[in-house]
Amino acid sequence: MKKRPNIVVLMADQHRADMMACAGDPVAQTPNIDWLAGQGVRFDRTYCQGPLCMP
Repeated sequence: MKKRPNIVVLMADQHRADMMACAGDPVAQTPNIDWLAGQGVRFDRTYCQGPLCMP
């Protein structure tokens, strides 16, 4: 039987894609996200078609 890959999708709605150290932000300290980004795939040019924000 083939081993299935583990897939984790992180979607944060409170910060932009470039607000992480792995994306070049010189001030941000995001070691865990940087590690995940280094081990997987990062999509930095995605767009939301319906940006709705509710409390």
